[in-house]
Amino acid sequence: FVSYLIKLHSWQAIRVLLKHVRNGSGFDASVRRVFGRSLVNLEREWRLEVDRRASWIPFLTGTGILWIIISGLFVLSWAVNRHRTRLRLQAMDEPELDDEYA
Repeated sequence: FVSYLIKLHSWQAIRVLLKHVRNGSGFDASVRRVFGRSLVNLEREWRLEVDRRASWIPFLTGTGILWIIISGLFVLSWAVNRHRTRLRLQAMDEPELDDEYA
């Protein structure tokens, strides 16, 4: 939550908040004075931000999904290559019928 406040405002705002509290102002009143919103509203905004960051959208648009796709394609190409090799080996084991000698 504190890092959210720093990102939203600045370290200076946190310093001012602490100065107000140290000088005897109530915490909720100081938060409202420094950030312009109640602590409840700030927390609600923070929770929405956390939910948004924890959703699937950043995962799907990040580099992690790219590596999963690349890994999947590698495994798929390995399986296809192995299957083709088996088919070639089976074809070599089968006797060839030549029309001339039949």
